[in-house]
Amino acid sequence: MSETMFTETMLSVAGVSVAYGDRTVLDDVNLDVPAGSITAVLGPSGCGKTTLLRAIAGLEPITAGTITIAGETVSDDRRRVAPEHRDVGLVPQDGALFPHLTVRRNIGFGLRSRAGRNDRVEEMIALVGLGEVADRRPGKLSGGQRQRVALARALAPAPALIGLDEPFSALDAGLRTRLRSEVGRLLRQYGATALLVTHDPVEALALADQVVVLLDGRVRQTGTPEEVYVNPADDRVGELFGDLNRIVIDGQVHVVRPHEIRLAQVDPGTGQTLGTVAAVEFRGSYHSVFVEPVGEGAALSVVVPAAETVPALGTEVAVELAAVAV
Repeated sequence: MSETMFTETMLSVAGVSVAYGDRTVLDDVNLDVPAGSITAVLGPSGCGKTTLLRAIAGLEPITAGTITIAGETVSDDRRRVAPEHRDVGLVPQDGALFPHLTVRRNIGFGLRSRAGRNDRVEEMIALVGLGEVADRRPGKLSGGQRQRVALARALAPAPALIGLDEPFSALDAGLRTRLRSEVGRLLRQYGATALLVTHDPVEALALADQVVVLLDGRVRQTGTPEEVYVNPADDRVGELFGDLNRIVIDGQVHVVRPHEIRLAQVDPGTGQTLGTVAAVEFRGSYHSVFVEPVGEGAALSVVVPAAETVPALGTEVAVELAAVAV
């Protein structure tokens, strides 16, 4: 995320902690969400992601710190603004639509003023492309349509911040990919400020301008998708985004991704460190090849494009990192 791209901060979380009795769920969390941006909070189950979103929305009390939305302090040691006055729209995992209401009435439910309500509802229906099903109830909609209704309902009151809590996790893989791209486009088209909570690294990298990695209730790293992927703060952060390989070159350990390694034929007499192909998994566009090194060391994960020949199981291979033979 370019520092010049977003200049105004819409959400600021400073030193926020949340505890349930003796158990600390969030510990001194700090993050800023620029206006008009999408920030993803990424972490495994149980790391405190949803608790953080609920605290921001006013659904969970904090035990320390300050939360500020659009320049107004909504939580600190002296006050806690009610959820309905925080100007936060939420898109929950399952959509949480009212089953007895049509698409139109679901979208309009959160609009307090009657003035201009119908126009606003129709604007949101057009935005999410649901004009043909606007008079249907949720039970007659697909999973993707229901999530678009939930997004439209959250956007309708024009909140300062949209919070999305694992919004695609209940969908099948193909629909999840399509809807993810569609929601990202809609949020940017609308100019919304969004905080996405997810355990899916692909989702975070694809949608976000900024990724906040949350582990054990603490922020471990904040940066652009490229920064956290290419230069993770530590191995735990790096492993959230896929396999890591540790290769020793000239006595130094290098941590690299599977696609940064290639397999080569053994050249006798060169002193190459060798390995043996232990497993091969076909992943569609590529093969994932696991190589057991000769001697000590952990198995290596190597990506081989589907168009290339894959060594047979048990084949002795050399492993190359860029132009350096290992």
